Amino acid sequence: MKSRVACSVLMTAVFLAPWTWTARAMTTGVEPEHGTWTMAPGMPVPVTSQQAVMLHDGRVLVLGGEMIPGLPVPWAELYDPSSRTWSAAEDMHEGRIAESVTVLRDGRVLVLGGINHKLRDLDATELFNPATGAWSLLPSLPQARFSQSASLLPDGRVLVVGGIVDGAISRTTLLFDPSRERFLPG
Repeated sequence: MKSRVACSVLMTAVFLAPWTWTARAMTTGVEPEHGTWTMAPGMPVPVTSQQAVMLHDGRVLVLGGEMIPGLPVPWAELYDPSSRTWSAAEDMHEGRIAESVTVLRDGRVLVLGGINHKLRDLDATELFNPATGAWSLLPSLPQARFSQSASLLPDGRVLVVGGIVDGAISRTTLLFDPSRERFLPG
């Protein structure tokens, strides 16, 4: 049985103190039945521009982002709404922002592209397995890209659309087949 908290939407806000790099992260969740916001424990390490997805077991995976503007981090954290606790997850292989994140039908999390700490487009792809807590590398994207969308299709494949490729808005599409862990032309 899912609790109201497990069904909540997780929002993260980071407030930077003027003239300093100190930060305080505040996390809130909305209770859909009541339409009210409640305070949750702050993130252990505050970052901005991170991604968050709800896992099949109700936990929330928060990954990537920037601690200092322009410096992407590989960190990942797990938030458990039922116990209202944070725990560290294994770091990604590469720090990134502007990546796409998709929860696959089998519960693994696909992370595609983004921008690295050298402000270069990434062709790197990774999979997070919530059962083991580990990240694994996948074959690279055919072209480095960031700010693309990646949508789970009814057949379990992921449709990757657009983004920025070679400094221009892309009209290309790709399909990721999780059963073969490879990309196909869209």
